[in-house]
Amino acid sequence: MVKIDHYSQVQPLIKTDQHSQSSQTKTATTVTQSAEAQASISSTTQAVQQAFEQLQQQSEVDLDKVAKIKLALSEGSLQLDDDLLVQAMLDFHKK
Repeated sequence: MVKIDHYSQVQPLIKTDQHSQSSQTKTATTVTQSAEAQASISSTTQAVQQAFEQLQQQSEVDLDKVAKIKLALSEGSLQLDDDLLVQAMLDFHKK
């Protein structure tokens, strides 16, 4: 860009090389920051994915405990505290 004052002197307002270098520096900084943010997101995503896969491998139900309770029920050897069972049911449904 060129400025012409009332004395007809030509004076550059911005040197093209400096402007270009400044623009390139800003672009490089933005790209670097974007890459760092992407790396951070990627590592977080990987951690979440690993945790999700580990949770999928675990059973939601303790099948060994279920088998023991079934066996005790079928043998008639399961002893229950009725008051404790009722309180557990009430507590569960209060949530």
